[in-house]
Amino acid sequence: GKTFKDKKTVFDSLGHIIYEDWGNNFRKFRYDKNGNQIEELSLDINNKLVNRWVSVYDINNVRIEYYTYNELNEPTELLKKEFIYK
Repeated sequence: GKTFKDKKTVFDSLGHIIYEDWGNNFRKFRYDKNGNQIEELSLDINNKLVNRWVSVYDINNVRIEYYTYNELNEPTELLKKEFIYK
C-alpha cells in the first residue's frame, strides 16, 4: 500500500494513537485503563464534529456494544456483541 505523506500522528506513552491530523480533517482517540479504544472523534478543519464512535467492553475486554453518532452527536446506530462478532 501507499503511505500517507500528509498525515501526522500523535501517540501516548503506551503507544496508542491519540490524534491524527490529515490536513483537512482530524481524528481523536480515547482509551480505557485496559487499553481498549472507547471513543473516536472525526472532526473537520474547524474542529466541528463529523462522526463519533463509542465502544463499550465487558469485564473480559470484549467489545459488547458499538455506537455510531452523527455530526449533531445523535446516535445513528448501535451494534451489540452478536452483530460485532459474527
